[in-house]
Amino acid sequence: MKTINTYILAGTLLLAGAFLAGCSKATDSLKPEAAQTSNEFTLKVRSINTKALADLGETLGSEWTQGDSVRVYNATTKQNIEGFLFAEAGGTTTTFSGTVAGNFNQGDVLRLSFLSDNYAQQDGTLEGVASQCDYAVADVEILEIDPEAKTITTEVAEFVKQQAVVKFNLTNRKDPVGDLDVKAFYGFGVLPGSETPFGILVKPAAATNELYVAIPYLKDMEITFEALGADGYYYRLIVPSVTFEDGLYYRRQLNMKRKALVKAPVAKTNLTYNTQPQALVDSAHVYWTVNNQEVILDDDLDYQNKKCVISYFVKKEVTAGTTPEAPSASENGWVSSIPTRTDAGTYYVWTKMTGNYDYEDVGVSTTPVKKVVIAKATPSVTAPTSKAPTFNGTSSNPSGSAQVLVNAASTTGGTIQYKVDSGSWSTNLPSGTNAGSYTVYYKVVGDSNYEDVEADSITVNMAKANGWCSVSPTSNYFNNHGEICYITISCHGGELTHNSQYYYVNFNGTTSGTIQHKSSAGSNWNETITITSAGTSNYKSASCTFIGS
Repeated sequence: MKTINTYILAGTLLLAGAFLAGCSKATDSLKPEAAQTSNEFTLKVRSINTKALADLGETLGSEWTQGDSVRVYNATTKQNIEGFLFAEAGGTTTTFSGTVAGNFNQGDVLRLSFLSDNYAQQDGTLEGVASQCDYAVADVEILEIDPEAKTITTEVAEFVKQQAVVKFNLTNRKDPVGDLDVKAFYGFGVLPGSETPFGILVKPAAATNELYVAIPYLKDMEITFEALGADGYYYRLIVPSVTFEDGLYYRRQLNMKRKALVKAPVAKTNLTYNTQPQALVDSAHVYWTVNNQEVILDDDLDYQNKKCVISYFVKKEVTAGTTPEAPSASENGWVSSIPTRTDAGTYYVWTKMTGNYDYEDVGVSTTPVKKVVIAKATPSVTAPTSKAPTFNGTSSNPSGSAQVLVNAASTTGGTIQYKVDSGSWSTNLPSGTNAGSYTVYYKVVGDSNYEDVEADSITVNMAKANGWCSVSPTSNYFNNHGEICYITISCHGGELTHNSQYYYVNFNGTTSGTIQHKSSAGSNWNETITITSAGTSNYKSASCTFIGS
């Protein structure tokens, strides 16, 4: 037995503009494989029946048309086969032939798949399904391979439709219940466990409440059915778990609800933090369309006097420019009132709607109202005021101690910080020790709700303290010989001077000195000597007296 290599040919099936990959068990055979070297064979397969579906109580079949093409897949080796087989003639039986390339072995099972070119053009009739919605498969075993003649012989093919045929009867749920004639019918969803969309579109020649629809294999899939009624209203029904097996016939009644929509809320603008809750959006609205005109349904009641209820969900932006993940419909946090927030930030708002007897629910909005911004407020600031301090040195503490320079500033938000001259910023009130001029800077460091406020400054002057001066002893007696009197002076440290005319006064620094009577002074022994300690950077000048005797 010889093995022939193959190229791979993969196909994608389209139905009403949506991918059906994974919708049918038969399409599993169309998965692409790695390409291999190709050799060609002539393959002829005889079909003994139509593309038949026999589970309707009556056989639903359609005749072959000359030129119908069939794809070939090696189900044994799980490889696609390059090339197609074509119907040599039309009718209930025909022979398919064509040149194919692949990996073939005697005993392999080949799967033959036929998909009508007009599959998407369903008209809702049984005849239309039979003639336009063919999707049929036959499995045939390879009986013989002739490597010299390059031919392959198989058993006879018996094609079976690989789809369900569903007869839908449509009714109008809105009281009173009655038949619902529709001009267009849609079914769509996403395949479970994937992001592959599924969709069907049926457009009958005239409005009707009875439709035959061909649907490939589905299992446990949520399908949203929508319809455009002859009355101009749109209708919808969400069916949570739908299964249609290949080759079976189903009857389903869809009691359709009118399709309500949610008119998205509009973001509020120019919001600024003001310590109070603020509405983020205007109210969303429930509406429907009638002949392409919007009709608001906010107050529309069903027979139980229930309205449709719109709910809102808010998430705050965490990473700048990144939309938070959408909430689930069951997540805690949904509210039926217009959402408010107090703190500054960027918010996203989603909506959903709980319907009533007449209207189907509307799920979580696919996109939120983006970037509802509450801006930070700019705080007002009351500047600090000078405490008008005076240097606080004393004779017991001549160097003085630090004093707070200002009365505190205040702000409506954020945190006040201070610094003195070129010092470091701090929340502590600034202080100084020595007399002189200080520049006190202050600013506001903002927070999540308040902006920063740039630095400003005031000037604070610390006055000099009153100086002091004392002498000991305060007086002395000098004899005729002008004996020397030794004195000790205590003062704030300024330069010492005196006003003596009749004594020699000599200061030794600022703590001691001598006084000697001048011989030319005559008999004036009791002169009062004023001793002055000059002002310093922290002290004013001060004087004390010595009385001669």
